[in-house]
Amino acid sequence: MTTKRTMDDVRAATPGMLAKMTPVKIDELFAALYDEYNRLDRLIDSAWDGLYRAVGEKKVSRYNSMVWPYGRDELETKARKILEDGTGVDLYRADITKALTRLDSLGEEMLALNRGARPTLLGEWERRDGWSRFFLVQDGHIHRGGHAGWDSDCHSLRSTTLLYWQPELSGKTEQEAVTALGPTMCTICFPSAPLEWTRGKTLEEQGFCSGSGQSVTVAADRLRRKNWMTCPVCGKEEVFVTGNRNLRKHKPKNKPAAAEPAITETPKPTAEAQPKETPAPPASATKPGGAPATMAVSRFLADAGFKRSTETSRDITGGYKVSGDGRGSVSITHAENLDDSIARRNAEGAADFSEVTPDPHAPEYIKAYADALGARYSVSVSNNGRHISLAALPEAPKAAKGRPLAKAVKEALAAGSLPIGSGSGLNSPRGCYVVQEADHVRIGVRPWEYTGKHFTQDDVDHASGAAEAALKAAGYVFTRSDNMLGSVIKVTGKGAPVASAPTKAAAPVLRLDVTVLAPDGAGGYTVKATGRGEFSPDTSVTAALAMFLDYARKELGGYGVPQDAVAGVEMPGYGWVYADGDGRLLKDAPRFE
Repeated sequence: MTTKRTMDDVRAATPGMLAKMTPVKIDELFAALYDEYNRLDRLIDSAWDGLYRAVGEKKVSRYNSMVWPYGRDELETKARKILEDGTGVDLYRADITKALTRLDSLGEEMLALNRGARPTLLGEWERRDGWSRFFLVQDGHIHRGGHAGWDSDCHSLRSTTLLYWQPELSGKTEQEAVTALGPTMCTICFPSAPLEWTRGKTLEEQGFCSGSGQSVTVAADRLRRKNWMTCPVCGKEEVFVTGNRNLRKHKPKNKPAAAEPAITETPKPTAEAQPKETPAPPASATKPGGAPATMAVSRFLADAGFKRSTETSRDITGGYKVSGDGRGSVSITHAENLDDSIARRNAEGAADFSEVTPDPHAPEYIKAYADALGARYSVSVSNNGRHISLAALPEAPKAAKGRPLAKAVKEALAAGSLPIGSGSGLNSPRGCYVVQEADHVRIGVRPWEYTGKHFTQDDVDHASGAAEAALKAAGYVFTRSDNMLGSVIKVTGKGAPVASAPTKAAAPVLRLDVTVLAPDGAGGYTVKATGRGEFSPDTSVTAALAMFLDYARKELGGYGVPQDAVAGVEMPGYGWVYADGDGRLLKDAPRFE
């Protein structure tokens, strides 16, 4: 049994202490030092990637791999020149400074290891002329320790291959290593090893089904899309079929003891039958261990009409983010749109994003996610309403086979000419998203007829009212609740209509998509901001433009809207109309790019 050492133990080791230690104890310190080198390497790589993004670079495709367009020496020269010349955006200059400072700090830590702990340990290795040492790699092969007393000399390993030290076997024989780790010796490191020591572990010894990799028959036209089959060996369902018509490696299915079939006749459900509850959780919603699957949770939210956050080197879109820790815990957070984050950073005058106040709208989004997830998972909200943790319900009810109620509701909505959402969740979701739960159907309604970047409560009322009218015409019983992302309609089946609360009639409103312009000093104008304004219907267009300008100066100060700025709006059938801050109509149309 070996002891997990820390870097404090490594730094405290002296040549005199090492001389009294066994190879096992010394390699425990070597393993801790190797892990520290890997940690620093990962942090340094991450800092370089951040510097590439800060100077505006993106990865390019070369030889089927995504790589940065040039080397790190050229990158550092370019980054320092940007700082010296004072060019670029303030936001990115701050990121460049932060990345360079981080790289300098990590380089000093690496240099301290090279000058301190590593020479001390290598000195004891060389004094004893070395000893036998064994490593494991990810594919399970056993490799021999290197002649330099550090890692392996095997040319089959890459520079990025992680070695898992086995200090408990240091100083042991090859036979003892095979007994402890299995017959998976590398034939390059151990060319004279017997064949039975290098045969590798069988699928059963690795814990996989013997049907893994078995060739199956699949129609050629079905190979163009994802295919799943039932394993003929263990009976596990939905095993993926590769493009070479082989079953993917999988764990065997635990076959329960055969039970005598019940001689009862179960009637087939009709199209209007209510969903029945069963004690088994949905197979697509949980992993074999009972924990919710990250992909299933993300797909569930997308099907409910929520937008998933996407992140590139230049942009972050707002939406939900799902992550798992690999131990059965799934977390959901809300990511803010990058443009909105930058606007708040400028308005608050923060040096970087770490000083910006948290997104004030995140708790509202989290509440909407939690309301939807609560029908299928055990939901826990924490961190002041900004974080969701999930666990599978012990006995989550399962919807009726074929989802008859959901199909019938979709037909009723389609009969009312309402758009049915695709459920992709990647772009702005619009339409009605129908999800079958155990005892009801949930419809997420997102307004689909509106202009501008955001919809209003009037748009929500219009879209939800159309869905409610279609459901009433089909005789369904339902309830409705609104959130900031639209509305949720819960359908429990057909029956006597239930009188719903009267919907407040939407007041008439004047909506204008306004462009704010400012003089550029060269006789023309430049765009400073755009937005959508809502005004009383008796407000004149010029007065509305003046009101929007006043709002832009007060609320969007970070955009630098000057006092001599003007506002314009394109009127259908008339053209552009411009006015200044006093509501005076401009006769000469501003020139702008």
